[in-house]
Amino acid sequence: MFRSHSVWDYINLIQRLSETDAPKFFGLPENVNRSWQLSRSVDIIEQLKTVHQEPDVKRSDWKTQLTPILNLWKKINQSNTLIQTKLNKDVHSFDSPLSAFLHQEFVFSITLVQHIHNCLAGISKVIRGSSAGDNEINKAANDIMNQQTPDAWQSLWTGSQNPLLYIRSVVTRGVTVHASYQRSDSFWKSPVDLSGLFHPEAFLSVLKQHTARHYKIPLDELFARTDWFAKDSRSSNQISVIIEGLLIEGAQFQREKLVELTKDSPICTSAPPLTFAYVPKDNALLGDTQKLQVPLYTSASRDVIITEIDIPIWGDQDRIKWLQSGTALYVRL
Repeated sequence: MFRSHSVWDYINLIQRLSETDAPKFFGLPENVNRSWQLSRSVDIIEQLKTVHQEPDVKRSDWKTQLTPILNLWKKINQSNTLIQTKLNKDVHSFDSPLSAFLHQEFVFSITLVQHIHNCLAGISKVIRGSSAGDNEINKAANDIMNQQTPDAWQSLWTGSQNPLLYIRSVVTRGVTVHASYQRSDSFWKSPVDLSGLFHPEAFLSVLKQHTARHYKIPLDELFARTDWFAKDSRSSNQISVIIEGLLIEGAQFQREKLVELTKDSPICTSAPPLTFAYVPKDNALLGDTQKLQVPLYTSASRDVIITEIDIPIWGDQDRIKWLQSGTALYVRL
């Protein structure tokens, strides 16, 4: 500890102190400045959009400003049949909640893609002069020209506020769901990328229902169990799924444990695949390994939580450290 009888020594000491505090003083990861810069830049971009927004863009500007998204929509749908697919309105019966979920996800993907297509087709007709457009078409066109995803689209499925990123994400998920639907009886027996689903939170809920039927026990007697590092820890009598497509923020994996980030670390890193299952209470314990419950969110905005995932740690000090750093998982966009 510093000791001196001279006030000037203390003044010199204070003057030598850094004007910025080290993140570790507050339990924050070393790369927290990157997160702050990203958050700040997003806020500035949103403010600039607000300044730039025009309540009613001239029709003469539609062709120049909307042709890029119309061309992109045509391009990303050339190699799939999502727009042409006709939904069967017959009543379906399903062997399991998982099969029912995948059917609903498939119907939703087709409905969303075709809704967006009809909207963009309406905009295209206005540009060509073959239609005057209704209020919904005009509102969507104004939103897109103001670099915002139309509210009518977001009301169906919440995604990126950037309309170009939004339609890419919708089509990518739609194609993935369509492929999974073709093998609906066994799709969950292969690794499941949650970023390929529109409703990943519903998938895990349905997995729990499916497991409850298998064990013939109430839902509240099932507990989540995760295994991060076994090559394939699934047993023949256990319903489980290998989950991929997750990102981790506030920490990173190194081999079989969490390690601290450096100031040069990216804001988020890929998490390894994990085996996830709901098991009866008697089988829910993971031996003597201590666990940290980390929230799993649908996106980096941390608005909607899906569930909590157990990650092995080594002692209470580890637990405090990762909680202070805001460690969390979320689905890759």
